[in-house]
Amino acid sequence: MLEFRLADIGEGTSEAEVLRWLVAEGQEVAAFQPIVEVQTDKVTTELTAPVAGTVRQIVAREGDVVPVGSVLCVIEDGEARQDEEAKARRRVLASPAARRRAQELGVDIARISGSGPLGRVTLEDVERAAHTGVEGGTEAKTSPEVPSSRDEGLRGEAPPEAVRVPLRGIRRAMRRAMAESHRTIPQALHLDEVDVGELVALRETLNQLLAEEGEHLTFLPFFLKALARALRDHPRLNAHFDAERDELLLFSSVHVGVATDTPEGLLVPVIRQVEQKSMRVLMRELSEKRSRAQAQALTQDDVQGATITVTNHGALGGIWGAPIIPVPQVAIVGFGRIRDEAVVRAGSVVARPVLHFSIAFDHRVLDGGDVLRFSRQFARYLEAPSLLLAELS
Repeated sequence: MLEFRLADIGEGTSEAEVLRWLVAEGQEVAAFQPIVEVQTDKVTTELTAPVAGTVRQIVAREGDVVPVGSVLCVIEDGEARQDEEAKARRRVLASPAARRRAQELGVDIARISGSGPLGRVTLEDVERAAHTGVEGGTEAKTSPEVPSSRDEGLRGEAPPEAVRVPLRGIRRAMRRAMAESHRTIPQALHLDEVDVGELVALRETLNQLLAEEGEHLTFLPFFLKALARALRDHPRLNAHFDAERDELLLFSSVHVGVATDTPEGLLVPVIRQVEQKSMRVLMRELSEKRSRAQAQALTQDDVQGATITVTNHGALGGIWGAPIIPVPQVAIVGFGRIRDEAVVRAGSVVARPVLHFSIAFDHRVLDGGDVLRFSRQFARYLEAPSLLLAELS
């Protein structure tokens, strides 16, 4: 009998929630067949059987949160020894999206050398393998069903007019992350606004040109470039705080987590080295990451390593917001909707497009002066966006 245990499937993973079993007790499974879907604090992934055999006991039930090293199930090994081909195979860490794509392309995922954490196979690895002639691949394709609130069932006693909806998967991870942030960080909030008339006009002009190529530039790439430029002179906001050592970790590159609204909850894919990327590259990468977030196809590597986070509540019509800082970061910037407002120019009241933005910061390591100076420099880049144009192409 083999006890199949939860391994560390990502950087810093300490536990995972069992979302869905893909097999039942008594069912025979093949080696490397996906058998269970789990949710870490950031991504969903499928775990595969290490050997061929029969599932004799499922120990961790759906909805259980189990620490690394816990027994998930017990498998009776059905083969005394493996043939030579099986000896060359290995247990593969890969996201459900990567496995599905490997099956579609006819790629043997066990032969792919993963570039993600702990050798995890990413979507990019699968695409690369397909173009270099890797053959084989018979991974099982599964389509996770999302239960409705009523399918989750009424657990325990509740008023007849109420339906209990357990927080699972991403929403459970959100709940825990937000609670940790409020419990550990003394958060202060700075509110500001900026006249973005020149930015609005510039974006309209650029989109007329980009339309010929079938592309569309949103405001977010401008926001990210202005953010990276301002952080260059105010690096204390582009940092992590190590509370145990009482140290601030300052980063030379800007890796921005972009809070993304999805039907399953908030996901935060990371755009790396923003200071080195053109706005055209940022435009394409933001679109690609958002699409993968909506499809629940982000990998562990996609969502880790952010040095600062942004949230665009203006995309849903919001004007002001009070975002919560992700631990261990020290700041998060929220962008509101751009709207016309009355402002005074040369002694006259005129209508101008105004962006409201907010900065939540960790008051243990930053004070109001730090944030105000950063805010003013960030606003100046948006007031004069031609300063960012050199990096459009």
